[in-house]
Amino acid sequence: MRPLFIALLLALLTACSKTDPTPPASASPATTASAAAASAPAIRHLKQAELPAGVELRGKLVDALRWQDANGDNLLLLSEWSEEGKVTEEAPDGSRSAYLAAAHYQLGGSKPQRLWLLNDSVKDCGFDVAAAFDLSATRVVDADADGRTETLLGYSMTCTSDVSPYTYKLIVHAGKQKYALRGLDRYGVIFRDEENGDYVGPPLLKDCNAAAQTAARQQLKDSMWSEIDGPLPGCYESDADFAQAPAATKQYALQHWHSLMQKSDSRWRASLTPLGKR
Repeated sequence: MRPLFIALLLALLTACSKTDPTPPASASPATTASAAAASAPAIRHLKQAELPAGVELRGKLVDALRWQDANGDNLLLLSEWSEEGKVTEEAPDGSRSAYLAAAHYQLGGSKPQRLWLLNDSVKDCGFDVAAAFDLSATRVVDADADGRTETLLGYSMTCTSDVSPYTYKLIVHAGKQKYALRGLDRYGVIFRDEENGDYVGPPLLKDCNAAAQTAARQQLKDSMWSEIDGPLPGCYESDADFAQAPAATKQYALQHWHSLMQKSDSRWRASLTPLGKR
């Protein structure tokens, strides 16, 4: 995928930095039919100095959310950090690694009890590297109306020297049970036609099931997108993780993914230089 992007996209796209600020995490569910039915608890966002004793924080605090549900007092921590690597033949200017972590604690006992821990990273990258939470993706909701909340968090990752989509993951936890959607965002997939100014590139699908992606690839058979393995930009590889999940939880997650990809697509389109202003 990388050589194709270098040849076809860098020549057409204005160089853009993916540093769009994301809004603070919100307890408000997405404005969809199933999301409207999901309840959300009152959430308090804590500063680092307000974290309870016994909570382990690694790296820089990105957000800390505290709320109550049928399980009691809950705390969700999100953190990020990076490290400089060695100069190697593959990375003559030095490599970098980017890390992120999330942890859910249950409070109220003699000390905080960690319910689950998530770690992810991009290591030893000699190009542009990133591993960052998308705070607009963070949700705490009771999608299946059982009194116990689910947490949703999204983040993007890359190690690249070109303009191409980032790996995007939407992680859902229901207690210790984990579900995930893993795919690509919409960064770098659209360009402006030099003659008429139209946006050109693969469409953002409303349904990412295998049949829909296969049909879309057939329509894109004369483009580079038909040759790329894995999901189309804006889609996830599979929703197989949700096979045993409550139907309401799965529906909420799929709709939330699509809402996030609409935002990703809109941000990229807005970053393109209008014709005549180059």
